[in-house]
Amino acid sequence: MPRTSDPKNPVMDLLARSSAPTLVGGTLLPEASARPFVAQYGVGRPGSGKTTGAMVPLIIGAGLVLLSLIVAISALRNGGVTMNSGMGIGLPLVIAAFIAGPALFRAKDGTRQWRRTAQIFADRVEVTDTAGSVTATWTAPISEYTDVHQSYVWLSSPDGDGDGLELEVILLRHPDPAKTIYVSGTRKVILGNMSFSDMVKAGREGRKDDVVAAAGDTRNLQVEALVDALTKETGLSLVQDFGA
Repeated sequence: MPRTSDPKNPVMDLLARSSAPTLVGGTLLPEASARPFVAQYGVGRPGSGKTTGAMVPLIIGAGLVLLSLIVAISALRNGGVTMNSGMGIGLPLVIAAFIAGPALFRAKDGTRQWRRTAQIFADRVEVTDTAGSVTATWTAPISEYTDVHQSYVWLSSPDGDGDGLELEVILLRHPDPAKTIYVSGTRKVILGNMSFSDMVKAGREGRKDDVVAAAGDTRNLQVEALVDALTKETGLSLVQDFGA
């Protein structure tokens, strides 16, 4: 199926080009007992004037352009542009382009701040997409979806500094990636259902077997409950892809 490109729905067009987990990171886990299941994800708060993380690159970029302008004015007042002042003018502009450029493209297509709310029923999916002041709604039958997909997804640190994040991602997959629903993305569990403090306590109490069993256990019981409920409700098969 060809990818959807809908100028009336910027969110649909954005998600046809990029996967939701890479755009938004982790999400809240929907209630396994809720009917319908509700998945919500996006960037910023569409329609809100509040400064959010989505606006920070634009603010930084504007500051760098202003700095470049100040250096240029100072150089002209001092008789001309030298090599040093030229670097002082050009370098902030180059950095501004790298930082603010992607945000400007998102602002141009209306996806600097966007949100998708999907309600998953036994027979259909009802979606509301919002980008800026544009809101679009659409519905797709469950029969169009291929499966419930469960996998681990590694997300690098956005600024390239520090560690990245590994998520356990649940998708309701559609042949058209723009209609795939990002059901949940939770941090990968590495100690089973035992917290670090529980593990320390078990060690102090001499419960070595419990500690050994928990170490390396990646099962998340809440995610397993959601996946089980989702496959039973929709009748879709579960496809797990945890790598090697």
